Amino acid sequence: MAVDVGASSGNVAYPLLSMGHEVHLFERGIDEEGGQKFLIEMTLEVNGWLDRAILHGDAVREGEGSLDAAFKDYERVDLLKIDVDDTYEYDEVFAGSLETLKKTTCIEVPSPPSPPLPPPNL
Repeated sequence: MAVDVGASSGNVAYPLLSMGHEVHLFERGIDEEGGQKFLIEMTLEVNGWLDRAILHGDAVREGEGSLDAAFKDYERVDLLKIDVDDTYEYDEVFAGSLETLKKTTCIEVPSPPSPPLPPPNL
């Protein structure tokens, strides 16, 4: 079972789903009707993945939206990918995932993009 926090457009989740894995997708607004949810659900449906994809909203520090709450009944998480927008969001995700991290086989945290270069002095 894989977890994609910061699922965005599914670049990590879709290949895993195509190989038969169960994938939990966490993304702001993905649990609300319209826009991105519609596009993701359409992709899941046309590919026959609806039964293996579970959509969640934000991964948060405490409560039902935390990774620890979502995976309390799972013995193991095979892959946990966390790619969110800023340091505050990383803090939120990690604060709500301490127990989940202990039972995760592989954790991927991509490097943040490099800051833009300053303009050249001409």
